[in-house]
Amino acid sequence: MLAIISKAIFEKMVSGTPKPGLVVDTDRYNSNTPRLSNLAGGDLFLVTVRPPDEALWLVAILQGPKSSGSAWVATKNVIPITDVSALKGKLKFDTGAGIQAKPGALGMSLQTPRILTDGDVALLRGAAGAGAASAPVVAPAPVPPPAPEKSAPSRPRGPPRPRAPRTFAEALSLAHWTRASPSRQAALVRALVLRARGALKPLRSFAFGGVSVPAFVHVPSGLVLHLVPGGRTALGVTDGERDALTEALRARGSGGSAAALLAGAYATPTREADVPAFLLATRCLLAEELSRLVLGGDGPPAPDAKSLARAGASAYTARLGEAEPGKVPVERVPVLEAALRAWGLRLPSEAEWEHAARGGQRAPFPWGTALPASERSAANRFGMASLGAHPEVCADTFHYSHAGGPRTAQPRAGGTGLVVRGGVSAPPWKDDTAWRPLLCGARRSSVDHPHGVALRPVWEIVG
Repeated sequence: MLAIISKAIFEKMVSGTPKPGLVVDTDRYNSNTPRLSNLAGGDLFLVTVRPPDEALWLVAILQGPKSSGSAWVATKNVIPITDVSALKGKLKFDTGAGIQAKPGALGMSLQTPRILTDGDVALLRGAAGAGAASAPVVAPAPVPPPAPEKSAPSRPRGPPRPRAPRTFAEALSLAHWTRASPSRQAALVRALVLRARGALKPLRSFAFGGVSVPAFVHVPSGLVLHLVPGGRTALGVTDGERDALTEALRARGSGGSAAALLAGAYATPTREADVPAFLLATRCLLAEELSRLVLGGDGPPAPDAKSLARAGASAYTARLGEAEPGKVPVERVPVLEAALRAWGLRLPSEAEWEHAARGGQRAPFPWGTALPASERSAANRFGMASLGAHPEVCADTFHYSHAGGPRTAQPRAGGTGLVVRGGVSAPPWKDDTAWRPLLCGARRSSVDHPHGVALRPVWEIVG
């Protein structure tokens, strides 16, 4: 992870004039923010912003720090101060958004610790690697010892467990869900809290593939929803994905290339689209929930929410895709869309669906490049399990005249039928083409699903 040291604190950490090439003799980062619980044994990269031109300096790398309650402590840093300003436009973070800061606001934009990708770590280590061992050590400025406490000594305690967020606003503040500046994000959170009006309650946060994913309970419906951060996403099946699929087919002993097998899959060509953040249900609506949606009335008070909040990550993941969804005839979808709006929910656009399925990565399937042995899959980096196992209807209309995918995250109109994502018609291990609906970039028309479609609702976040 990456965390920032303020200018005032940084200048107290060193004696004299700080400059690149010196080594800051520190073994800790004083913070107890719950965000740092995402370290999970990883390293902490400390940076600071230097005047007058907002230079970004890498100050220290703490290897595998542990929480002491008020600080994260590791062995002493041996990395020299390094000017990494050239990396401002190259760091991506787990959101894929990178550093988005207006002039004069770089320090503020990094106030919340960020989760680094493997590529980010390689860039930072590469910048700081040369000359690290021979760099002179800067002794820390003397700090007066703390005054002795008058209270009676207490038994030593271990590191505190990260506290689950208590409010919708706090849960959003701990996640990187928008590329807005900190002040703009704070304003958006206030507006969202007013719009939610108690309809969303934080459940807990889970780490899927190194990404912290806040989960919420939608009170009117009882559904559990995950926060899907926004970002610029490449939609569709790329040439690289076709090559990976061809190699996977060859390894399985199947004939033909992926390009030929994809010809009938209505796979979208590669296009990029900006997808704002949104909350997506971890599963499709069940049959009884669809009935209640038509008849009206509130849902149950999420009887399994407490057990989910206490479940371990593996148990929680196993429960994400275990329920069998209900399906409705396509002609009933408009009625259900109107009912969803009364709950404050809606259908996802196909751009949102694909963005959630990809989990911020480039791979043919939500779980990677391997051909599926089952329609059930482990959760991806956004905590979505078995996404694609059922025919899920989107808000876009389908265009037979071309297989072109969306250019924005907004639903498209004017086609024949609705876009359907996912839906397995035969066991994938018995049919060389049955894996096609499981592709992140594959799409079909609702008219091809006479047995009905499933609904996975979205709670919209604007911003």
